[in-house]
Amino acid sequence: MELKNINFSYENNKPILKDFNLSIQENKITSIIGPSGVGKTTLLNLIANVIQPISGEIIDKPNITSYLFQDDRLINEITVYKNLQLVLLSVLKDKNKINEEIKKYLNLVSLDDCANKYPNELSGSMRRRIALIRAFIYPSKLLLMDEPFKGLDLQLKQEIMETFVELYNFNPKTILFVTHDIDESIKISNSILIMSNSPMKIMKNIFIKENIDNRNIYTKEFNDIRREIYLQTKKWK
Repeated sequence: MELKNINFSYENNKPILKDFNLSIQENKITSIIGPSGVGKTTLLNLIANVIQPISGEIIDKPNITSYLFQDDRLINEITVYKNLQLVLLSVLKDKNKINEEIKKYLNLVSLDDCANKYPNELSGSMRRRIALIRAFIYPSKLLLMDEPFKGLDLQLKQEIMETFVELYNFNPKTILFVTHDIDESIKISNSILIMSNSPMKIMKNIFIKENIDNRNIYTKEFNDIRREIYLQTKKWK
């Protein structure tokens, strides 16, 4: 997918994006780090067709997109099974196939005993993992993630990120991941885009060759990457 010469601003405001270009690798995880309020979520909304650019074009964008937010957005009035069924009914008509898919994904992350429970009966960790399943079970080729691990304590974040890696390995998608957390970006990204102040531009694109499975982010290699990201973010001031 490629964004070419994208221009966008909200009415009567300064430009958010000006002649913005970005090429996103298929089935890879690209994270975005940038100053607060610079337009990272706006960029996701443009890709998701929630808003339209003033000019420019998005080429080879997948027709179906999944979106993962900071909160789980599960529907408390229906069971876990029906929460997952809801996203599949628009694309699958075979009830047996839907049932197979739901069972397969719940079993993959050891949550098969939660199918008939309601979201408010689950722990915070379980709810987040169900939200991840919902994003991956939907037959999209593109997944947009807007700080989905924000506000989690260290242990819970580790659990959720491990589930994310399991699901990604099982069903790879092209993923664009907005975060403020340097360690999050290093842990699960194939490339890290560091953005400038407004209008948003790409200051640095850091590629990571190592597989995301069991990645130890405290080696010298990753400490060097962490230092490089930090030095780039110092330019925001």
